[in-house]
Amino acid sequence: MSYDELDKKIISIKKRGLSKMLEFDLISQARGEYYGEKINTMEKEISTRFFNNLEFLSRMHRSFPSSTNVKDFMGVAVDQYYASVMRSEERIFSIRHVLIVSQYYGIPIQLLLFNDLEIYGERIRTEYPTFFKQS
Repeated sequence: MSYDELDKKIISIKKRGLSKMLEFDLISQARGEYYGEKINTMEKEISTRFFNNLEFLSRMHRSFPSSTNVKDFMGVAVDQYYASVMRSEERIFSIRHVLIVSQYYGIPIQLLLFNDLEIYGERIRTEYPTFFKQS
């Protein structure tokens, strides 16, 4: 649903002359549909970008941030869902998982979530030479 469609839906609800309480409830439901779709789309995009960046970094470093590698390398214990998230079986639902990967590769979380590292990797590497070096 686009914003224009939401706007038309709200206008049509207001034109019905319903009680304020019912009108408010119907408008809330319409907004719920709109924002629910929008949030799901954004969540899919960010998760897809994260997993693509994870794949790129894993190839580049020849190291994957598995539960064992994170425990051995960083000394950080991960929860039971971490492995399924890293295998792309789940969408990202914990910022902690993303932060662990960010620290594992030494790359800022903003770049990991919101930039395509494979496409912009060379530019990022020249601007931030230490980001792609695993310590």
